[in-house]
Amino acid sequence: MVLTKKLKYDDPVVHMNGERISSVGEIRLFGLTIDKKLTFIPHVAKACKKATNIYKGLARAAKATWGLSPEIVRTKYITVIEPIVLYASCAWAPATRKLGCPLHSALILARLLPLDIRVREAAWLYEVKRGKDLGDTFVDRELERPVYFGDLPHPAHVPEIGYESVEDLDPQTVDRFAVVGPRIFTDGSRIEGKVGAALTEWRDGRETWYSTLRLDPFCTVFQVEMVTLQRAIRRVKNSKDALVNIFSDSRSSLEVLAGPKTYHPLAHEARRDISEIVAEGRAVRLFWVRAHAGIAGNERADELARRAALTKKTAVWTMTGFRCRTRKG
Repeated sequence: MVLTKKLKYDDPVVHMNGERISSVGEIRLFGLTIDKKLTFIPHVAKACKKATNIYKGLARAAKATWGLSPEIVRTKYITVIEPIVLYASCAWAPATRKLGCPLHSALILARLLPLDIRVREAAWLYEVKRGKDLGDTFVDRELERPVYFGDLPHPAHVPEIGYESVEDLDPQTVDRFAVVGPRIFTDGSRIEGKVGAALTEWRDGRETWYSTLRLDPFCTVFQVEMVTLQRAIRRVKNSKDALVNIFSDSRSSLEVLAGPKTYHPLAHEARRDISEIVAEGRAVRLFWVRAHAGIAGNERADELARRAALTKKTAVWTMTGFRCRTRKG
């Protein structure tokens, strides 16, 4: 196969062991079908055919009066069919401008993005992750960007950060882990397409303070959990308590924060605050707790986060490399 911008050209003649190797019109590389004109139409056709076969199987199992519910079919579409179509979309996304999507109305009614728009979105996000500046593509929001490695502190100046896992906060567990001092519980919630977060502080078994936030729906649950964790650590930094315990049911957020090196902007802010807390001779302990295990503080944080997602209005709140819309409670 020859890739060239020339309108007229002669196919090269290639021989191997006396045998002539003929030219082909397309090749398949890592699952991506590349044609000689780089239209990627053959790739899209194969992906659509594969997705259509899966869709037909779903259609046989979902009828108007019996079978799979519409919500399950929608979930299957998002988790099975979309990934097949979106594979390697960063390479062939420009082709969607010519292809279009004849089912725009049906997809919109199902609360789904039309496939051609979804493909371009996936390609844009891939470019952003690689650090490409897309100008005003996302003019209404500031994207989360990794911290520049030159701005990271020297490893010798970063305190060792870890967390402990607890299943419950009964008296035996509290004694075993020597949990003393104030406790701050954090949680994030995504419900009905809305995102909320909450922090609640407890002293001597009673809630003494709480804060709720409402974030824009494009924020992920992981980002919400990171926001609440960072804000909890910032509250510890601004307080005068010698020791504060922070409880989160997001193990992934704690792993990012406790990792040896992180480029996440919120984790970077939190680690810097922890360094300042340690430099003052104070301490903050991090705990992972199981969600919905009957722990009063965690249940209260979950309740506040859900309430914030459903009832709060939005206001702009900006952090390093990341913007969500929030409002204090």
